[in-house]
Amino acid sequence: MQQASRQHLGIVKLLSSRNEVLVHQLAETRSESATLAREASRLRGDKIALQFELNQRTLELTTVRESLNAVQAALDADVVPLPVREIADTASHDLWTEDGFPTVIQLAALANPPVRQVEQRKHA
Repeated sequence: MQQASRQHLGIVKLLSSRNEVLVHQLAETRSESATLAREASRLRGDKIALQFELNQRTLELTTVRESLNAVQAALDADVVPLPVREIADTASHDLWTEDGFPTVIQLAALANPPVRQVEQRKHA
């Protein structure tokens, strides 16, 4: 009977020691679980903050693009086509002949083309 008690006492000590190890492991696991839960909560908060910042920057970018389009449209509206002068009988390809350079009179005619008679009447 004593021997049986000793065996039972040995088994109880073994189980008790195993129980202490498992309790210690459970405490460490719970601590790690709490740490991971805090980290997950912090990451969710960071995600929401970053999503909010992204939405704000997208809105700002849209506003800037609209403003740029408005300015570009205003600049394009200010563009006025320049009047095209018709060159007199002498065309630019005629100036450079086989004989050499154009004359001063030909260059002056290019710089100051003759005014049409319709335009002369307007000024008169």
